[in-house]
Amino acid sequence: MNPRRHIIGLSLLLLVVLALLSARASADDASAPADRLTGIYYAMRDGQLPLLPGQPVYVHSQVDKKRLKADIYSIVHCRLADLARTLSRPRDWCRFVTLHLNVKACTWRSTPDPVLRIYLGRKFYQPPEDATRMDYRFRVIAHDQRRLVVLLAAARGELSTRDHRVRLEAERMNDSDVLLHFSLSYRQSLASRMATRAYLSTLGRRKVGFSRQADGSTGDDFIGGVRGIVERNAMRYFLALVVYMDTLDQNGPRVQSRRIREWFDLTQRYATQLHEVDRTDYLIDKRREFANQRKLQSEIDTSPLQ
Repeated sequence: MNPRRHIIGLSLLLLVVLALLSARASADDASAPADRLTGIYYAMRDGQLPLLPGQPVYVHSQVDKKRLKADIYSIVHCRLADLARTLSRPRDWCRFVTLHLNVKACTWRSTPDPVLRIYLGRKFYQPPEDATRMDYRFRVIAHDQRRLVVLLAAARGELSTRDHRVRLEAERMNDSDVLLHFSLSYRQSLASRMATRAYLSTLGRRKVGFSRQADGSTGDDFIGGVRGIVERNAMRYFLALVVYMDTLDQNGPRVQSRRIREWFDLTQRYATQLHEVDRTDYLIDKRREFANQRKLQSEIDTSPLQ
């Protein structure tokens, strides 16, 4: 065989493989087929999926090899245009993600590529310089009259975790209903698995998530372990989004204080999973953390977050 032809053949094969992998990655990032979300919507509406008590919310999680993922689906009554107008901009994400107990601050940059910087820390107050910084690339994958798809992606996270993704999908089902899909996923590392194992054997031993055990048992049979961890984390972000959507039509200096109060009160509906700190402590800490956030953002541009 001609060595040169052999090298050319291998090169062409490599290009084909890379093209296929690239197409697959693009398909993963692209908006999901409409019939998938439509099917979930009707399954939720018709009682074919287990919903949270009194709420049109379905929670699902999975562990695939080293990857953890939680999906939250919710039927909301709003105009998709109202959601798309704000959630397609990185600055508006910083208005609600900091409600999460472990988020100490959030800043954004719109150029040259949109980036959301999230400061992660403990359950109590921490200044941003003591927190872990994660930079998420912010991409609007789909934005039309029917649906909105936004993806946040970070290559690295705490304890050497990798491939962090936050994905938001919103699809208009009819004149009054929008199906909202929020997902959170990441790849574990050896260090994170060891830390998680230690946590689950001590402080997190009795903590649970939102989905139920698959054995069909009744009672307080919520899932635990690593799936419980990722479900609780995703739900805290999701409830922050819910509070934000409920106050889209409000402005002024008092709206952030209202969001802080409402987020805490909303989490107490799921106290079994989400209760961690006293209400007064949370309100005081979050006001300080949002003040830190405004200062950080003001150092980036001249339009500090309100």
